[in-house]
Amino acid sequence: MTKSEEAVQWFDRVLSKQISLWDFSFDFGEWLAYENGDELEKENEKLFDLLNDFLPDKLEELDSYELEDNRSWLEEYRNKSKKLIEK
Repeated sequence: MTKSEEAVQWFDRVLSKQISLWDFSFDFGEWLAYENGDELEKENEKLFDLLNDFLPDKLEELDSYELEDNRSWLEEYRNKSKKLIEK
């Protein structure tokens, strides 16, 4: 599995309630900030930029960690991410 596919899988896991949004906010942020993020940047710079420029701030500013309150933007970024892989 590529790092790009792993990034999309993070969104799939939170959207399917395999992990909580609370866990996603910390675990994916950490995943993106360290070695996996470095590898993603080398593999797919556009995807890395999309996620890194938006997600850290968004996750810090959440008013609610309820999935249904955040589903629309999570789905939007999952779909944008997937499109950057399919190209």
